[in-house]
Amino acid sequence: MIETNKGVSLVVMILSVIVVMIIGFFAYQQFFSHGGSKENINFSKTGNLVINNPGMESDIWYLIYEIPGSPASVAKLSFDAKSICKNQSNSCLDLIVGERVSIKGIEEGGEVTVREIDFLDSSEVDVSGPTGIDWDMAVGFLNDCEVVKVFANHKKEIYLTLKDGREIFTVESDNVSISTKIKEAENVCGKIPFATE
Repeated sequence: MIETNKGVSLVVMILSVIVVMIIGFFAYQQFFSHGGSKENINFSKTGNLVINNPGMESDIWYLIYEIPGSPASVAKLSFDAKSICKNQSNSCLDLIVGERVSIKGIEEGGEVTVREIDFLDSSEVDVSGPTGIDWDMAVGFLNDCEVVKVFANHKKEIYLTLKDGREIFTVESDNVSISTKIKEAENVCGKIPFATE
C-alpha cells in the first residue's frame, strides 16, 4: 500500500512539474519574448507624417509614402502600449507634421498599428524621389510663390516642383481642387505651369 502511494505521488509530482514548465513557457512567451510580435509585422515603409489633412480623419496620424507604380500612398496609423517611437523624447505624443520616418507595424483593415517609428535625419533621407507633405503645406508653397510647376494624376496625387529644385507630393483635398489653389496663387505669383494625366 505504501509502495502504491509512493508511485502515485511520484506521478503526481512529475505531472505537476510538467504543468508548471508549460505555464512558465507560455508566460515567458507572453511577457518577455519579443520574437513573436516581430513575426506579425507586415508593414515597413518610409514616408512623412501628416495629421488633420483634408479628406482624412481628424486628429489621426497618417503616413504618406511612395511605392513603385503607385506614388502618394496613405496609411492610417494607430498607436498602443507596444508602440515604440525612437525620437528625442521616446514618446509617440511628440510627433511633428512632415517628419520623415520609417515605420514598422501591423497592417489590418487599412490601418497600421505602429510597432516602431524611426525618425530619419537629413543624412538618412533618400533625396532621389519626391518628399510627401500634407495638403496645407503644399498650398502654403503655392501661396508663397515657391512652386514652378505642378502635375496631378487621376488618383488625386499632386506633384510640385519648387524653385530650389525639390520635388514634393501630396494628396488633393476632397473640398478644394489643386486647380482652384493654383488659380488663386497665380493672382500673386504669375503663371504656374500645370499638367494633368
